[in-house]
Amino acid sequence: MEKAFASLHQAKPRHAVTLVYGIREGQIGLFVRCDEADRDSVIEPIRAGYPDATVALVEGQRAGDVSPPCQLDVEQSSNSRDANRQIWSTEIELVKEIFPVLRHAQFEDLLNHNFADPVSGLLRAILPEEGIECRIEITVRPASRHRLHRANSAVFLLEREFFQRHHRLAGYFARTATRPGRWRLAWILGLAARCSPQPSHSKLETSTSRLHEREDDLQAAADKLGGHLFDVQVCLIVEASPSFRPQAFDRLRRMEGALGAFTRSRLATFSATKPKLLDALPRPSTKWFLLSHEELATLWH
Repeated sequence: MEKAFASLHQAKPRHAVTLVYGIREGQIGLFVRCDEADRDSVIEPIRAGYPDATVALVEGQRAGDVSPPCQLDVEQSSNSRDANRQIWSTEIELVKEIFPVLRHAQFEDLLNHNFADPVSGLLRAILPEEGIECRIEITVRPASRHRLHRANSAVFLLEREFFQRHHRLAGYFARTATRPGRWRLAWILGLAARCSPQPSHSKLETSTSRLHEREDDLQAAADKLGGHLFDVQVCLIVEASPSFRPQAFDRLRRMEGALGAFTRSRLATFSATKPKLLDALPRPSTKWFLLSHEELATLWH
C-alpha cells in the first residue's frame, strides 16, 4: 500500500480522497471515496499493487457504506440517510505531528515470524450491531510546500543546543510550531534556538533502518518528513437512533482506543475532540495533520 500512496501523492489529485473503514450489507470493508475526475489516478495504483483484489464501483449507496472484505469500492457522494437516525462524530488530531506514529514494519516480530496487525483493533471497534453503524473516515491530500517547510524547519531547530537543554520547551515547540494559531510563542522559542550552537554531528544526517529500530526521535521525524507527506483528517462516526446514544458514545471511545495502538507516547499521539451531534452528514474536519505515505499505509490497510 506504500507504493499506492506514493503514486497517489505524485499524481496530485484535484480533490481530497477519503479512505474509509465502514459497513456494507452487514460486513466490514475498505472503501475509497473520490471525485470522478480523480478515479483512475486513485484506483489504478491500488489495482496495480493488488492485482488479485476485486475493485467494484458502488453507485447510490449511503455515505459510509462499503463493500464486503477484500473489495475496494469507489462511491459517488450521496446525502441520503435514514431520517430517524442521528450521527455522532469525533475529530482526531495528531499531537506533535512532526513526529511519526508507529509504522507497519514496527509491528513485525522477526523472532517469531509474525505480524501484530494493529488494524484488527479498528475493525473490531466498528463491528456492526443492531441499531448502530460505525465508520472511520481518513481524508487525505498532498501537503503544501509551506507546510513541509515549517515542519522541516521545526525538526532542524529541535536539534539545536537550546532545545537539547530545555526539554519541556522542546516539547511545547514540537506541539505548536506547525499548528495554525499557536505559532507566536513557538516563533520566539525558534528564534532563541537559532541563536544557540548547532550540534557538531547531526543525527538527522544518519539514515534509519527499514524496521526503524533504535532510531533517535529526531531521526524518526526526519525520516517521516523525507517521505511523501499528506495533510490528513480523521473523523470517527457513529450513526444510530436517539435511544442508542450511550452505545454510540461507547463506540466512539472504542475507536479512539484502537487508534492508540498506532502511537508511542514520546512521539506523536492521537487526541480526540468531544463527541458532537450532527444534523446532517458529517462535514470535513478542520484538524489537518501530517502523515507520510508509510504511516498512511499502516493506518489504512
